[in-house]
Amino acid sequence: MGIFLQKLNILRDFVEDLDEKRRFWPKEIWHQYVSEIEDLVLIENRQKALNCLSAIVLTTLLHVSDCLNYLSQLDDPDIFSFAAKPLVIGYSTLASTFKNYDSYKKVVKIRKGEGAKLVFRCTNISEVSKMFFEYTQVIISKNNDPQDPSFAKINDICEQIIKLCKENMIPTKI
Repeated sequence: MGIFLQKLNILRDFVEDLDEKRRFWPKEIWHQYVSEIEDLVLIENRQKALNCLSAIVLTTLLHVSDCLNYLSQLDDPDIFSFAAKPLVIGYSTLASTFKNYDSYKKVVKIRKGEGAKLVFRCTNISEVSKMFFEYTQVIISKNNDPQDPSFAKINDICEQIIKLCKENMIPTKI
């Protein structure tokens, strides 16, 4: 869960980090697309930048199943809510960031109203799984470029997430 949230913060804060001369994106990823990380913001590298963003999102998606499995094992409603809220907000942000070139211009955030609605829905694993299902569908709908090197892997991991979400969408005691 911590790794998921940390990767999400690194992804989301790209512009601020670049401005402050901090580089947290893994070189083994961005260097496949550009020579210098700063080149991702150049408009002539837009497609390369979007493909790089997909690769970064993919590394973050790899932790979603572990997060959902962890949440499904929490019995205390307060602890569940405490853990679920940042995960749901983070996942909605991940979906907003994916294939969004604005991620190279500003910090992409969800609207406060949307965030508030999500937080109020963090009541049990079934409800949280429904939200993850919804945002996974958003990611799938944006993953529409078969030329993107991460295309197939993103589809595969999203299928796994959807399967897990469906398994968790049952009434629970929390």
